[in-house]
Amino acid sequence: MAGAAAVRELEALGLRRIRAAWVDTIWEVDFTETEPLDEFLEEEITENALEAFCQLYKSIFKFVDQSQQDVGDVWTVFAENNLSHRALVALLHHFIHVVQDTKATATQRQCALNAAGLYFLLLEIPGEIIQFIHCLAVESKLTTVNLFYRKETFCIEI
Repeated sequence: MAGAAAVRELEALGLRRIRAAWVDTIWEVDFTETEPLDEFLEEEITENALEAFCQLYKSIFKFVDQSQQDVGDVWTVFAENNLSHRALVALLHHFIHVVQDTKATATQRQCALNAAGLYFLLLEIPGEIIQFIHCLAVESKLTTVNLFYRKETFCIEI
């Protein structure tokens, strides 16, 4: 059940519609910059991003919560459903990177906070994602959280 909810939320974020070439570019530059996401796709994702990020966080948190022994492995869920964890990390990075522009809107800042929270949650889950920790990527997520934590509220209620 936790896996089905996570898949539903990942699909709501448009993970399957993100071009592999875009994802590869983000990974090739080691998260030091970001390429523009397809404008139509970004608009569509942003429209529902706050709710989707919150729901995805709740779904993935079940894989971290030690009291829920029967949820399985989130990375197996990604593999079995042909979802790319690389695409998710690149998408999270994109939302975080966007707010480094001083013209970022309140919605963009809130999306960035939620994306940073999801990124750190993924780091808590043993498995493949641990191989992809990049010090610059982590540093940018911490900078985002430090800049906007006091200005915005985080959606997660656990």
